[in-house]
Amino acid sequence: MHFLLYSFYMEQEIITILNHFGFSEQEIDVYLAVLTLESPTVTQIASKVQKGRTAVYFHIKNLQEKGLLFESKKGSKLFYTALSPTEFANQIDAWARDFKTLVPKLESLQKVEQEAPTIELTESKVGYWKIYDEISQMPEGSNFRVLQGKQSLEIELSLLSDEQWTIFFDRIMKNNIGTIGLFTKETFEVPAKMMTPKNLERMQTRRWDLKTLPKSILDIQQLMFLYNNKVAFLFPETSLVMTIRHKGIYQILVATFDALHNLAESADPKSFTKG
Repeated sequence: MHFLLYSFYMEQEIITILNHFGFSEQEIDVYLAVLTLESPTVTQIASKVQKGRTAVYFHIKNLQEKGLLFESKKGSKLFYTALSPTEFANQIDAWARDFKTLVPKLESLQKVEQEAPTIELTESKVGYWKIYDEISQMPEGSNFRVLQGKQSLEIELSLLSDEQWTIFFDRIMKNNIGTIGLFTKETFEVPAKMMTPKNLERMQTRRWDLKTLPKSILDIQQLMFLYNNKVAFLFPETSLVMTIRHKGIYQILVATFDALHNLAESADPKSFTKG
């Protein structure tokens, strides 16, 4: 709980503004504590913010690296002072000026990326975990799309360990990351045969927008992910993962996927226990 500087509203406003500049709430707490105390020690700062000394010392070091706190020594004791608000504001202005000088270079990079896709080809197990690791770290409330046939699902479930599946499911459920899924009907018999009961339950209870089409209409064995302007394919016959990063390609495939998804039949995630 944050200590009160002026009022709860004022404190929240300070936190919100400094968050925009990449400072964590814990760092902001420590900076404000040092600002209001007179050359405090780590113990005094920890008492002010009501956190452990070890955690406070970690944030102090981060703030020193960012130039917001300064350390001095008297005898065997260490004391800390804070950059004044005026100097802090001047530093932020300087960062903004520096960033503006980079804008033309960043825009040129964006243009290059739009023109030339980045393609990465990896061995399936390594590549597949990388994809799921990236998906599980998407912002809270995000969605990703997946198109899948039976053969690729069988290979997919064998690529990761039970522990990795547990980690992935727990992350996306914690962050409320949704799966917009389009599967062939033949895939539904696979998970119950290959997953532990606990992971099968996690698979069923994660946030889904699940639809299905018969193999006669959607005759695929591959796996396709769409997320973060990336398209990823798993090719069962070669056990390779291909990832393409290109905004234009991503947008075209999302539009195609969504058109198919809108035409498909809704499915209950608990159908994964059935053949």
